[in-house]
Amino acid sequence: MDRNTLLAFFLISLVLVFTPKYMEMVSPPPDPGEVENFSITDTVKTADQMSFAAPYNTPEPQPERKTALTRPRLSTQDPEKLLSINTSLYSAKLSSISGGSFISFKFNQYFKKDSQFVDIINNKKNLVVIGKDLDGTPLPLNEPWELVSHEKGFTQKIIFRKELFPEEYIYKTLVFHDGSYVIDVEIDMVEISNNVYRNSEFAWSGGLSSTEENTDDDVYYFNSYALQGGELESLKVGPGDSEEVTLNGITDWAAIRTKYFAVAVIPENKKSISSVTLSGAGDTTETYGMSFIFDPI
Repeated sequence: MDRNTLLAFFLISLVLVFTPKYMEMVSPPPDPGEVENFSITDTVKTADQMSFAAPYNTPEPQPERKTALTRPRLSTQDPEKLLSINTSLYSAKLSSISGGSFISFKFNQYFKKDSQFVDIINNKKNLVVIGKDLDGTPLPLNEPWELVSHEKGFTQKIIFRKELFPEEYIYKTLVFHDGSYVIDVEIDMVEISNNVYRNSEFAWSGGLSSTEENTDDDVYYFNSYALQGGELESLKVGPGDSEEVTLNGITDWAAIRTKYFAVAVIPENKKSISSVTLSGAGDTTETYGMSFIFDPI
């Protein structure tokens, strides 16, 4: 398989950042002396400038795209597997559902009022891949995937796969780096690209959990953002409200935040993104999401 072709389909980076404020231009400043100030904009810029691409190889000729309609394979569902990721900065639990979704993400150096580690994961609706076959039938991607490998060490690499058509798989690879909050997420749809609809989706829809004893104060800072063409867009909802906004065009990054924590998704190949959607629901607290539409072909 041509590595360059694989990277061209979709390669994103997930950045989990500890920060007491997202950026001064989009959020009220916290009380003086409350916490040491960090800027996620600097972190996002640094991550965005990092090179995750593999060395270039000579592209191989690609087969002509098939036009025959093929239904998803109805295979026996794999049992859910749980994996532990431990680094110097955090410890996380990863489920095989959706090819790797977080059950917990706990920071090693930050504690809640009850002395428990801060955990920012609200539910398993994160790192989700959504797609359809050529008939418009949703692909069964929200089930447990098969664990291919888990390489441990200073850098941990986990590979999941899901058979969607006979002997044709979708792959998701997650790479965790010790001493960094940057997590590389690679989605490989090369094998199934002839049998899937062109607009696929990568989403984090489960929001982030409140980490403060004073929930109302924490929720005040909850928000969602997207940067397109140098313009920062945001979506904030009120109690009982539910809203989403779709922004068409090349997206530099999207993020959701609480008072002190944020998750940002930074596409490596920005041109593969056709739009990003920010969503918010004013439920018990506020739940924000972000999803990217990309072309897997």
